[in-house]
Amino acid sequence: MKQRVLTGVVAGLLLIVIYLLPDYMFSIAIYILALWMNSEFINAGKNKEIKGLKKTTFLWTTILYIGITITHTIPGLLVYEYIFMYSVAGFFIINILATSMINGKYNLTDMTYNLMGWFYTSFLFSFALLIRLENNGRWLLLFLIIGATITDIFAYFTGYLIGKHKIIPRISPNKTWEGSIGGLVFCFSITLAYSYIFTSITGVVIPMYKIITMGILSGVLSQFGDWCASYIKRQLDVKDFGTIMPGHGGFLDRFDSTLFLAPIIFLILKL
Repeated sequence: MKQRVLTGVVAGLLLIVIYLLPDYMFSIAIYILALWMNSEFINAGKNKEIKGLKKTTFLWTTILYIGITITHTIPGLLVYEYIFMYSVAGFFIINILATSMINGKYNLTDMTYNLMGWFYTSFLFSFALLIRLENNGRWLLLFLIIGATITDIFAYFTGYLIGKHKIIPRISPNKTWEGSIGGLVFCFSITLAYSYIFTSITGVVIPMYKIITMGILSGVLSQFGDWCASYIKRQLDVKDFGTIMPGHGGFLDRFDSTLFLAPIIFLILKL
């Protein structure tokens, strides 16, 4: 547990540094993290002899993140942001299929795994960048960070202290209902408290129904993201996606709770 806590503190400091970066450097940092997580996902598939298409996935990740940054930088291009993003997703699928047909060494499992990996890591994670590039994005991003980190921290410690009833032991034997409820309650409470701080800093009032929705969905989806990552690792027979953070695994193991949450936070804020 000591190693896990120590690594968690270091990871937290790294997250703070990335958060404080200027927008263009933040974009680069998020892009690097997306590439790293995609690489971890592809490498994990090797345990089941699944062939990775790293060059293809890295290429379209690069195009996606550069394009998002450019549409927010050059006046008049922002209206084409979503068209660009989903066009990139479409061309990526075409590229994967074309590569498989021409090359002939990739089967359907390989293609499906690489497609899933790109959408699961690079595409979903890009919504964290979209949140940051919004007006008051630095402060809006804290809703995502709170949703992911607070839920994870308090679910872990609540489960560690009083957890007895397992949720899905065959997938994640240490997750308990007590921990899950604890994470949700603290996430909702701190999201609500932060909404007042956000308003006092920015002068922008987010409707209470949005705050309530974010608080609840953050507590649920961040845990669902963690469970999904555990399920994928079980299917691949790997303990962690990576080894860069002792006691925590790789970057994908740490950011898995943000992947489903980031698009939802962005959607709620934009509605």
